[in-house]
Amino acid sequence: MSQENLSLFWNKLAFRSLNVNSPDLPFQMLERVQRIETKDLIMEANKRRNELLHSTSVVFDEVMRLKGRLLVGVGNASIIEVGMTFSRNYGFPIIPSSSLKGCFSMYLREIAGYDKKKIKDLFGEDVSGDDHIQGRLVFLDAIPVENVTFSLDIVNNHFVPYYSRESPPPNDWYNPVPVVYIVVKGGRFRFTLIEQGGLSEDEKKELKEHFVEMLRYHGLGAKTNYGYGRFEP
Repeated sequence: MSQENLSLFWNKLAFRSLNVNSPDLPFQMLERVQRIETKDLIMEANKRRNELLHSTSVVFDEVMRLKGRLLVGVGNASIIEVGMTFSRNYGFPIIPSSSLKGCFSMYLREIAGYDKKKIKDLFGEDVSGDDHIQGRLVFLDAIPVENVTFSLDIVNNHFVPYYSRESPPPNDWYNPVPVVYIVVKGGRFRFTLIEQGGLSEDEKKELKEHFVEMLRYHGLGAKTNYGYGRFEP
């Protein structure tokens, strides 16, 4: 049984080849994940990205290094409870374009102070029915440019009976229930933003500066308050 596609293993084969009830399941999962080679697939994806950029208007195309850990897609199905987002076809971890668009839109609105009119012009707007407004910006999935590394992390749930509504309010006598899960530990990712046309060079430069600042100081994905999802040039 081939397990060379990391996404296929994570989402399908792991449920058939590993013991779901094993206390060592996260450690077994990490060992298997680390054995799957994605280098050639990453090279192919970046080659296709380069070909695409030859025929479109690019706002920016930046490679940033993960500074801490990364966890995107925590709510996705997973044999170890905490999920991750992978490219369905290539298998390697990605940051979906929809996540990038949502985070950057919020950043420009809340931090950079862009007004509603400018946000609508850049990002578009969903309205009722089929009458949607298309924005100028087109976000592509952030993809790795090299093999990423993985590691384990842990969160301790101290009040499981309380959260399960099985007991009175939380108290110190509950036993913690640790959840061990896999995160992206390191790697460099490629962030690409293209446009439908009409942006000046100054506007492109400003958007790039804001995007890099968002990655450096605010982060992406889950647990950003704990330093996750930060990137550096």
